[in-house]
Amino acid sequence: MLSLVDAEHLHAALCRALDGHPAPPAAPECRQPVQTSRGNAHIVGRA
Repeated sequence: MLSLVDAEHLHAALCRALDGHPAPPAAPECRQPVQTSRGNAHIVGRA
């Protein structure tokens, strides 16, 4: 079982490893592209 700290490190490592690769349609929200503008951000393709 992973500790919370280990899970956070693993998540960060996976995000870095997958950076630049398009997310499949069924990917979790954290893999979807984010658009930012002044004072807010939203996930592309989500309401």
